[in-house]
Amino acid sequence: MKIERELKKYYQSQIYKNGEVYFMEKKKQKLILGISGLLVACCVIGYFAFFYPWPAGSDNSATVGTIGGVEKVNRERVEQIGEKDVVLSDEQLQKLLQNDQVQSLISNKAFQNAMQNRAFAGLLADKAFAGLLADKAFAGLLADRRFAGLLADKRFAGLLADKAFAGLLADKAFAGLMANKAFVDLLANKAFAGLLANKAFVDLLANKAFAGLLADKAFAGLMADKAFVDLLADRRYAGLMADKRYAGLLADKRYAGLMANKAYAGLLADKAFAGLLADKAFAGLLADKAFAGLLADKAFAGLLADKAFVGLMAEKAFAGLLAEKAFAGLMADKAFAGLLADKAFAGLLADKAFAGLLADKAFAGLLADKAFAGLMADKAFAGLLADKAFAGLLADKAFAGLLADKAFAGLMADKAFAGLMADKAFAGLMADKVFAGLLADKAFAGLLADKAFAGLLADKAFADLLASKAWAGLLASKLFQDKMAID
Repeated sequence: MKIERELKKYYQSQIYKNGEVYFMEKKKQKLILGISGLLVACCVIGYFAFFYPWPAGSDNSATVGTIGGVEKVNRERVEQIGEKDVVLSDEQLQKLLQNDQVQSLISNKAFQNAMQNRAFAGLLADKAFAGLLADKAFAGLLADRRFAGLLADKRFAGLLADKAFAGLLADKAFAGLMANKAFVDLLANKAFAGLLANKAFVDLLANKAFAGLLADKAFAGLMADKAFVDLLADRRYAGLMADKRYAGLLADKRYAGLMANKAYAGLLADKAFAGLLADKAFAGLLADKAFAGLLADKAFAGLLADKAFVGLMAEKAFAGLLAEKAFAGLMADKAFAGLLADKAFAGLLADKAFAGLLADKAFAGLLADKAFAGLMADKAFAGLLADKAFAGLLADKAFAGLLADKAFAGLMADKAFAGLMADKAFAGLMADKVFAGLLADKAFAGLLADKAFAGLLADKAFADLLASKAWAGLLASKLFQDKMAID
């Protein structure tokens, strides 16, 4: 046949050396014919692998391991082909060349061009490629139309020519990854395919810091955590990740330091804190500029770091106080804010006796009394409270007992007595030691309690008599005093 003669002529003929043509010795022609047959077989395999359309249908078992009905010839894989390796006889070669599909192949221009390609010829002579062709899994892959489409893609051809990709294909870890069903499913995912087409994602993959993150065992553990995976799948989190402000937060070194803090990690794991983050009121607080300013205040930061304040925040009673509207109003009062800033008041708050007073229900009731509030607002009373003598009086148990006496309380409520208290002469009398001793005399106390004497004190004439200098002189007379003592 013409085709056979052409093939024999091609493989028997010209070997160029220094521009001269040499013909092979006859004793080697048999070997060359065998090699020719082997090369034809490889070419046929290559053609059916890369150029010839495969039969349609899901079952490709009919084509696996065969070439157009001609069974694949098994051969020993060695580094070089010698006489003993030739497995095709002249008769076998004749049968192969007479096959209709092989005849169609030989006349195919694509095949003819491939035969002239030195790189293709080198590929066919490659031991690894021969082993690959003998692999059933590879044969099945060749039967897949999608793979054929991939081979025809110029971009894939460019990728195959890339040394880095070749190195990746040679990596056992990558081979194991390709064998992982989850990874294969990921590659088949349209959303992931779209992600791979995203320049920003590609740039991310090329980022050394990100590569380092992927190599970090802690990150690998995080990716294996179901809770974290669920978080990544949450649309709300996706929205958060798309927020520029959050991106800025992630880039902040201070936040990175906070994330590395074990105490903060424990706080994030606390259900109560999680509930707080989910609270709309707290979210509103975080969005409040005034609160943001407070968080930036060093004094407030110092307060948050104070163990005593932390303990106070953990106190239920204090939490209840913070929830009280009246307290919220008090906190908004400038005067109260000034009081809190006063060192003397701070010292008072630290006083156990004052703490006990605050815990006293009667005092709490007094604080709620408008009259007392008015008294506290009176400058004169404030001045009295600042008087050491008055402070000493308040510390006196006898005066405390007097304050507890209902009759004294009634006297204090009497307007006439209030007027008397405002009289300077009476104030002077109260300061007189003799009069103080008289007040301590039971007989005088009995006289004061006598209604007749009370009526006498109310008599103007008697009042005038008491105011008379002559009467005062008489009272001061020794004769009169002696007489009164005798009587």
